Amino acid sequence: MKGIKYDGITPEQLLKEGSGVTKRLIKNTNTQRVLFVLGSGVSSRICPDVQELTRTVLNPNPKWFGYDQDKEFRAIVDFLKALEEHARPTTGACTYEDLFSMCDQLAKFELGIIPDPALRLFRDKIYEESKSQWAFYAQEDKSYLQKLPLAAISQKAQHAIHTVIRRALISKNDPGNQLNLIAEVIHKLGPGNVDILTLNHDCLVEALLDRQGIKWTDGFDSRISQDGDVINFDAQAFEHRSRVRIVKMHGGCDWHYAGTSIENFRWVKNPTESEIDLCSDAHGDQFRSIVERAPTLTGTTTKASAYTEGVHAELYIEAKKLLTEHDRIICSGYGWNDYGFNTMLAEWGKRQLWHEKTRRHPQLLLLHTESKLGEFKHPKNHKHLRRNLWFWPLSWEEDLSLIWNESYLDWFRCHKKWLSCTRFSEIEDLFSDQ
Repeated sequence: MKGIKYDGITPEQLLKEGSGVTKRLIKNTNTQRVLFVLGSGVSSRICPDVQELTRTVLNPNPKWFGYDQDKEFRAIVDFLKALEEHARPTTGACTYEDLFSMCDQLAKFELGIIPDPALRLFRDKIYEESKSQWAFYAQEDKSYLQKLPLAAISQKAQHAIHTVIRRALISKNDPGNQLNLIAEVIHKLGPGNVDILTLNHDCLVEALLDRQGIKWTDGFDSRISQDGDVINFDAQAFEHRSRVRIVKMHGGCDWHYAGTSIENFRWVKNPTESEIDLCSDAHGDQFRSIVERAPTLTGTTTKASAYTEGVHAELYIEAKKLLTEHDRIICSGYGWNDYGFNTMLAEWGKRQLWHEKTRRHPQLLLLHTESKLGEFKHPKNHKHLRRNLWFWPLSWEEDLSLIWNESYLDWFRCHKKWLSCTRFSEIEDLFSDQ
């Protein structure tokens, strides 16, 4: 038996500590546990939606960027508009995530990071159509990737998109009553039995839990790793089961990539809310940030590869850990556009009949109002949804009324209200042992 553990407890501990360990085991196998999966829809009416952010990206405020020349600002904005024009015949309505993906692929192709031959025709077409924009970075007095001007303007455009996202979301810190179900479930089940996996960049969930006096961690924990004015990201913070764990797979608008020297740059948060460049470490050395390393992960086709790098790779691992612990998910506001995350959900729901830890049939409850059922049937959305919902039970497309009548379809069911309109008593049967 030596070396074997159950939930971190060895047989030797069980024999030595007796009933105390037994109580811990009972607590940690509580069947009433839930994982919230949240998309941008839960923040609507408070934070700008995808369409509004896209409009701002294509018509941003020059004061947000601090460029030395108006010509540089105009070159970047016009480049993004050229990409939007190019994407429209394929996507119909081009979003800021589409724009980011195109910029990311162009930059990596030009830099030789991803020499994908499938990108050659796309790259050549954009190169010809955007000469008047990337020419700004080809000038002799421009040092930034001067010999690769298309890569330069692509990277600068990515930075512009991230800047718009941060500026648009950083001041949104009042959730109102929209997320009250989350707090209600935590009060009912306890913070150690509720976790949150969010694809949002905003801080509304954190603001809600602070207002309710609920302890939480998002990987930035002063008890684990603090350096002067800032708190460092450390995945060890997620090991504290007494707190609600918030895994932000797409990063947060209040994160910074900063350091005091070139050797110690890392992801930090600044609890004082002052500018990161005004913060100091424990030795009094001043931090500086690299704005090109944005904390907010975006892009329609680039997220899956981004999950293999840096802090987002660590968050992807933590998300998979949460899915191994939970067999009950409450999902709301998610648009099903993240292929990497969809794959993760598919494995959770269909790899085996019983959840590997609880031995119960996994269940995902979608909170989606009945009045918006047409979104799934509308011709404009239908092709898009068929592509993205490949992992849903096969019969969802044949008879959607089964889902909206709350009949079980494999591991998937639906409640006919938004998260903001749902009470715990309405969905409590989700925790049954079916």
